[in-house]
Amino acid sequence: MTEQEIFDAVVRHLKKQGRRALNKDQCVYRGSNGLKCAVGCLISDAEYTPSMEGHTVDAITLPERLRVHRRLLCHLQEDHDRALDLDDCLNSMRATAVQYKINPAVLDEVLHAD
Repeated sequence: MTEQEIFDAVVRHLKKQGRRALNKDQCVYRGSNGLKCAVGCLISDAEYTPSMEGHTVDAITLPERLRVHRRLLCHLQEDHDRALDLDDCLNSMRATAVQYKINPAVLDEVLHAD
């Protein structure tokens, strides 16, 4: 996956899901009812292990295909976990897109889809 593909997939996932994957008010990679966090949506069920929970993306063993993008994933996780709500999250992700020279068009697409 490219950084652009990761960014687009995460933004679309978060918008579609519409709420956080939480366990006792803590963001988790996998939550109840199939919910997934910003990074969790990129990790297949076969790649996921419960031992990932409670750790930031810089402290887990990522699937090989995502390891090269660990820094971007850390920023997307921070954008998501520190946000007050979905709009705040997406606005933070716009700054991340600028930092990584990623086209933020998907943000406008999802924000105007309502």
